[in-house]
Amino acid sequence: MKRSLSNWLSMPLLLGSVLLASCATGSDVANPTFADDLAAAERGDAAAQFLVGLAYDTGIGAAADPSLAVSYYSRAAEHGHVGAWNNLGTLFYEGRGVTKSYATACSWFQRAAAEGFAKSIANLGVLHCAGHGVPRDLAKARQLFTRAAEGGEVSAQLLLGIACHQGVGGDLDKAAAAHWFAQAAAQGDPVAQHHLGLQLLAGDGIDSDAARGAGWLRLAAAKGLAAAQYDYALCLAQGNGVPRDVEAGRAWMQKAAAGGHAVAKQRAATWSDLPAAPPGR
Repeated sequence: MKRSLSNWLSMPLLLGSVLLASCATGSDVANPTFADDLAAAERGDAAAQFLVGLAYDTGIGAAADPSLAVSYYSRAAEHGHVGAWNNLGTLFYEGRGVTKSYATACSWFQRAAAEGFAKSIANLGVLHCAGHGVPRDLAKARQLFTRAAEGGEVSAQLLLGIACHQGVGGDLDKAAAAHWFAQAAAQGDPVAQHHLGLQLLAGDGIDSDAARGAGWLRLAAAKGLAAAQYDYALCLAQGNGVPRDVEAGRAWMQKAAAGGHAVAKQRAATWSDLPAAPPGR
């Protein structure tokens, strides 16, 4: 594939966004019947306390109020709700509704991880990767990402894919990277879809398949990922994995530019002069 494709995201660039996305647990979602949840929470129902905390945390079902989120998560946590343990850890990590404390965040994540809660295992990996509240230990981080990824946690699958592709905390293994990106991509993660698409287009650790690669890029682009919109625009302009369609490529490049992609802004402005193969960086 031409060098004009996007650069790979590095591990540090992903850490914050992945942890921030860890607020809601996998099967729990904010219930639209907030009043019923609130009533049940006041009767001491731990699951309802968690859902009320989640509503205040996310602003879905109730006006966002981090302090109230902490209050209801704490009540659920006292009843042993592991999702509440994880989400308290996230709030302490971010300093929302409480005084920011990496050490306290780590304590909550460790408590949930001890129960096998994959999202908290992944979050511990993030802490070890960043050196927040614990010594920086990339090998330990990769081990934790592996445990969580094997447990089906999508954020860990993505980060493990990045670690394998870049040789972070262990051997560089692009075939393993493609495997884990595929796992996360199948769960709908747009960053993983983008990276899997790039590997397929380039034959990077995986058999080259331009059509499948472009297909994954399109899925990620449709979810609003500017880097994927940029790369899919190039596929269309070059006829790489898809029938060549310069005008459709222009439209995707404009979307990437509107999404803040710096190179896309430059290329969208000069598209009429370089429709087939915009110059790489």
